[in-house]
Amino acid sequence: MRYLNLFEDVILALENDINELKKKALESGVPYQSIIRMLIHRFVSNKIQMGVYMSKM
Repeated sequence: MRYLNLFEDVILALENDINELKKKALESGVPYQSIIRMLIHRFVSNKIQMGVYMSKM
């Protein structure tokens, strides 16, 4: 059952992040899909780097 709780936690976190992204996109007048596309492009083009944080369970 722990797997399902973890999965639900991840989905909830993603939903929260997407909702915040949509708010910021609306404020800036840019479609949120464009922001996602831009971030992905910059990441795969090595124009931005991200660290990965692994929490202990």
